[in-house]
Amino acid sequence: MGFRFRKSINLGAFRINLSKSGVGYSYGVKGLHFTKKANGGTRTTASIPGTGLSYVQDSSSKKIKTRQTQQETECVNENKISINSEIIESSSNELIQNMNIATKKNNIYKKIRIILGIGLILCISFASAAMQKDMNILAISLFVLALACLIACFFIPKAVIKVEVDFEDEYLKSSFNKVILGLNALETCGGFWEIPSQVSVTDWKNNAGAQSLVERKKIKIDPDSVNFIETELKLKSLDAQGMNVVFLPNFLAVYQEDSWKAIEYSNIKIIYSESVFIESKTVPNDTEIIGYTYLHPNKLGERDARYANNPQIPKCAYAEILLASDNGLALLLMVSSRDKAKTFVDNVNKYIELFANHRSVV
Repeated sequence: MGFRFRKSINLGAFRINLSKSGVGYSYGVKGLHFTKKANGGTRTTASIPGTGLSYVQDSSSKKIKTRQTQQETECVNENKISINSEIIESSSNELIQNMNIATKKNNIYKKIRIILGIGLILCISFASAAMQKDMNILAISLFVLALACLIACFFIPKAVIKVEVDFEDEYLKSSFNKVILGLNALETCGGFWEIPSQVSVTDWKNNAGAQSLVERKKIKIDPDSVNFIETELKLKSLDAQGMNVVFLPNFLAVYQEDSWKAIEYSNIKIIYSESVFIESKTVPNDTEIIGYTYLHPNKLGERDARYANNPQIPKCAYAEILLASDNGLALLLMVSSRDKAKTFVDNVNKYIELFANHRSVV
């Protein structure tokens, strides 16, 4: 661990190998590298940099085809995720551990930057006040301290992880890239929301004939949440319901309650459906309007003349995406463009299927 030119702390290079033999990984630093082969064997490589001397030790392992029984995990309300680490592949554990280390370090560095920023502002404020009172020595000292805070901010490091992915199967690589492209396409939709809650209503007459009221919040697709991972993949985080959800080549990473967790793709379910939404706000430009209703409709769905303020309201055809897992994840999304939502779901399901086929070869 040391300082890099870009003021980053390098936690090491992590390499994921996805081949027809299964999933392998390698991890290490200069001079020492550990590799777990897809067939279960391991290789340890030690070398003295600059000398050409190296030592390699291989150990083979007969791969016994077993399937661990997944223990029932408690499904906590409000999308709390409880993951049994025993059912997660060791390569996922290694990467998740390093992601948690890097995130914790960066959170500490962020707090230090905030403290230094506050100190900078206070020093400049007190220095200005000291100058007005002709306390020049004190003012100079405070300005010097402010300059020190500013310089210190630039030298605060950043923890990063280098992740290299080796797709030996180009079809698998292409399929994963389509998942990322599909996620980016959702970001361009006129409307992209999470649905934290949904309740049934009986007062349909005063709610435009709706049978349920839906709470919506806009979703952010953010590259900054995973910018500590240096990789050729253009990763982005789907930020919803207090979680950061990241599609990685060998698992789904979820950040919640100050820690990253890994959910294997074999435990992931993503389902596409369509719904009719009575839109009380501006209709997105990529939405199909399939009809109209009124704020106060009668039993026939027509305008109730007894209400003076009774505007016409459009009925929109939206898509819904349910992203769920066997161990607690339940994220319901609403998308204004049905085509983009359907394409994204199809791409994810296709990749899950291809990934499972590669794993089943082991």
